[in-house]
Amino acid sequence: MCHHFTLLAHQTDQRFIARCEHGMIHLNWDQITMRLAPIDLLRIGNVLDQLDADMDQRLFRAGPVCLVRDERGYVQVWIGSSCLYLTPVDFMQVADMVRIVIAHYSRIPPENRREDSQPFDVYRTYQVAPARATFLLN
Repeated sequence: MCHHFTLLAHQTDQRFIARCEHGMIHLNWDQITMRLAPIDLLRIGNVLDQLDADMDQRLFRAGPVCLVRDERGYVQVWIGSSCLYLTPVDFMQVADMVRIVIAHYSRIPPENRREDSQPFDVYRTYQVAPARATFLLN
């Protein structure tokens, strides 16, 4: 069970991305928490790049990460067998948080990175935002 978290991106108290003491990434969205390996967050970022590049395509995939966009703009974010079904506005908020986290990791020099942060691509350009403070879950 995870007890110590570092907040990486934040929308509200119920919508945030954090890293636990085990190195896992926790994507919290309302009452749902998805636990991701750091590489899966990078895969979400890669899928977001595909989505931005081709607005007509409906299905995007990278490993166990899959995005399905319907004709109204709603997006299903699948990670393995877990799914978030998001409105277009909510999806943009999740995408912004993912890009913020990837930007944070891309600014850490390789010699200072923890092992769990290695999969992030340090040569990509992303929106820059500072990492948040550490907090405890009681």
